Amino acid sequence: PGRDIGVIGFDNIPEADMSSPKLTTVSSSVRSIGMQAAILLHKRMEGFKSEPQNIILPPKLIIRESC
Repeated sequence: PGRDIGVIGFDNIPEADMSSPKLTTVSSSVRSIGMQAAILLHKRMEGFKSEPQNIILPPKLIIRESC
């Protein structure tokens, strides 16, 4: 498995670990993205004014059997 062709998924869905071969995937932290968005929204609702921000949350490569 994974010798002739490599396949990579995105978002690390539960099925990625259940397939055969297990799917290599890129995981983005949906929970961290949501928390950062909620924090920024709460600050705005409280009247905090700021310039637009770029918040970079690095993805994580989870290497399994498909690559």
